[in-house]
Amino acid sequence: MFDNAPMLHFETGRLRVRDETEADIPRLARWETDPRVLQYFGGRDDPHDEARMREEFFEATNDICCIFEWDGEPLGYIQFCPHDQGEYGFVPSERVWGIDLYIGEPDYWHRGIGPQVVRASAEYLLASGRADRVTIDPETWNRRAIRSYEKAGFAKWRFMPRAELHEGEMRDAWLMVFDLPTPRVTRLDGLPLDAVEPLAQEATAQGFDFVRRLMDDYRSGANRFDKPGEALFAVYEESRLIGIGGLNIDAYANDARVGRVRHVYVLASHRRTGTGRALVTTIMSEAMPAFDALRLRTNTREGAAFYESLGFDRLEDQSHATHAVRFGPVPAP
Repeated sequence: MFDNAPMLHFETGRLRVRDETEADIPRLARWETDPRVLQYFGGRDDPHDEARMREEFFEATNDICCIFEWDGEPLGYIQFCPHDQGEYGFVPSERVWGIDLYIGEPDYWHRGIGPQVVRASAEYLLASGRADRVTIDPETWNRRAIRSYEKAGFAKWRFMPRAELHEGEMRDAWLMVFDLPTPRVTRLDGLPLDAVEPLAQEATAQGFDFVRRLMDDYRSGANRFDKPGEALFAVYEESRLIGIGGLNIDAYANDARVGRVRHVYVLASHRRTGTGRALVTTIMSEAMPAFDALRLRTNTREGAAFYESLGFDRLEDQSHATHAVRFGPVPAP
């Protein structure tokens, strides 16, 4: 419950974020009965009229519920929500807060306001000492929102299958984290064999032959990642290739809608820097339109822990795959 005198949380440039008040209820109800807004926030089957907004306004909550203003004009709703300790695999001692928001005035969409609001809010939570990490969790089909949050400095951290009820179905979401390292992931048109050679040499020395096999199969034409839905990705540090990974149709699944994560390797000097996470979450994102599920095989404990931290489930009694993730349905436009 909130006071009628709104607390100002922060103000920067043209943006002002304050507590919501009872006087905001008619405006909030207008926003949350607009199907254009509900398509992206809450669902068009779940409008909130004034009576419902008023009832929820007086409910006790740990969330901080706010209105954000742009040039003095109320434009939307934003809330800051504490996560439970250790949730989503974060260190239990870390204080993790999430952000959720919408712009309630569609005339102000596509003006670059969203990224500024999200970034300023994340910086506020960190600078105030309230949070050690800040997250946001858009549904995976909402690519416009995801691009907006990436512009604001968020990066994909974990795939969350069927995480949120939206228009009668449980929808997948990405957990994104603010201010993570964001290595540059590039989709390749061909395999730069000379650039991959240092990775192959290091991998072979560590007892892994799959990078060399990637090169051999590409040379021979056995696998050039050129079937529908397939792709090959690399991570560069300036002009140096430091990571590689691909996406194939899973040859063992007997189903063209099942993809396979292939030949993921990151130089030892660049592990635990976000490089592998950026590479595999990019592969997952690119797979979603073409595949209903992804599978992979890893034979190390570290690899298993890594893929499970990204949202993959461990498979039992499978000879050709150790982990898999299944993508949920996309809502109708």
